[in-house]
Amino acid sequence: MVSSSEDTAKAWFSADLSLLAAAVIEEWETSSGSYIRVQRTGGAIADRLPRRPPARRRDPLF
Repeated sequence: MVSSSEDTAKAWFSADLSLLAAAVIEEWETSSGSYIRVQRTGGAIADRLPRRPPARRRDPLF
């Protein structure tokens, strides 16, 4: 589950989550904010993941 703004929701929905073997399953809003549920879909996670912290800072996935 990820809290999201309008901009981050667009990023999640347009992202290629196949590298993570995941997909956006659901989106909802409450009085506290907006949320997106991302779930593993099966399959293998890309060999290049997980990445080391310097690589994540230099080139984030999102």
